[in-house]
Amino acid sequence: MHNIKIRKCKNSDLGDIEDIDKLCFPGANYPRFVLRQYYDLFPDLLMAAIINEEIIAYVAGGLDCQKRGWALSLAVHPLYQNKGIGKKLLGKLIIRFEEINTKIIILTVKPENKAAQAVCKDLGFKLINTETDYFGDGDPRDVLELRI
Repeated sequence: MHNIKIRKCKNSDLGDIEDIDKLCFPGANYPRFVLRQYYDLFPDLLMAAIINEEIIAYVAGGLDCQKRGWALSLAVHPLYQNKGIGKKLLGKLIIRFEEINTKIIILTVKPENKAAQAVCKDLGFKLINTETDYFGDGDPRDVLELRI
């Protein structure tokens, strides 16, 4: 996968990003208006991975009022999963956070998502908490943190 480009998203990318999100998180995907708000609020932290001008993955980051960085979402089209693309995107997001002097980055992962857990640990994230109802009743997430 040497011809992958990672770039800042454009408004015209939001439809493709929504489609990938639907494939990766059926029933729990972000609606277009949320993706648009990420685009408006954090334009330098919304990035797409592209092969041959086709968007195959995205990562969305944000900042909270304490200036902590958040990896809000990362999705890789199913045809391109397990090829290191998610790790590459998350790595680029970490670099962006470093560039804006963010010292802490937080993300959440389903406890059973072993592939995502491994990527996060490879990049230096540490488990700080497990919440059993993070996104509602019976929807647990591991909360991980990276200190820069």
